[in-house]
Amino acid sequence: MDHIKEPIYCDQPFTKNFPLPPEKADPPCCGCCFVQPPKVRGIPTGAKPISSEEKAQLLKDFEGSWKIVPLESAAPTLIVFTDVMVRDDYFIISGGLHNRIQQQLAAHGNNGPGQHGRPVTTAVANSSQKQTFHFFRDSADILYVDLAGSMLVKMDFAGGEVEFDNAFGKKMLWQRPWKQQGSPPPQEGMG
Repeated sequence: MDHIKEPIYCDQPFTKNFPLPPEKADPPCCGCCFVQPPKVRGIPTGAKPISSEEKAQLLKDFEGSWKIVPLESAAPTLIVFTDVMVRDDYFIISGGLHNRIQQQLAAHGNNGPGQHGRPVTTAVANSSQKQTFHFFRDSADILYVDLAGSMLVKMDFAGGEVEFDNAFGKKMLWQRPWKQQGSPPPQEGMG
């Protein structure tokens, strides 16, 4: 989502379209394949960036590796990542698979008008994505972590878990790898 340069402010959630990256903004070919971008929550009008002190503490708490656990089932076309690495003011999401649906050509070249063959679904590895944190807080004290309206719902940094409700309305949990493995938190300052 680093192609989004300004906050998506709105008075009602899920009324604004997700801005497409420049390489996907123009409809391909004749436009027949263009699909309407999904709606995003956005950030409530009037939400303000958090203080530099609070931002610095949050970035320190987020620093390092996390595993992503979806908290609800995803649409078959949704891209689901498995890993997060947080560094400075950005994070890299990686791992996981998504489905790609392609039309298989009909046998013997019998592809007349309107005959595109049958759809074939293939699992494809996700490409890593870099995203920058942008923290805002609204009048209800809800913390937003990006420009499209992803919310930080629960924070338990010491316990190795944070929960998000992303800009598309999907809930997910970030867990420290030690938490996901059922281990206690690592001890600091040993030695």
